[in-house]
Amino acid sequence: MSVAEIELLRCVFEATCAEHQIPREGSCAEHLARFLMFEFNLSTSTESSLLAAVDEVYLRRAPPHEES
Repeated sequence: MSVAEIELLRCVFEATCAEHQIPREGSCAEHLARFLMFEFNLSTSTESSLLAAVDEVYLRRAPPHEES
């Protein structure tokens, strides 16, 4: 995986966490990271397509947020 690809995934992860108030550590963050990697490996390789996948698929079935 290239540095640019890692940065893309990090940006989408950070944006999703911020927008949906998902803690950046813990099971919700791990679930989101796994989802993003899965989608990325399915050729969802642009920031906009990953964000769309998060909105359309992940957030509908995401586990509840953890309490801090």
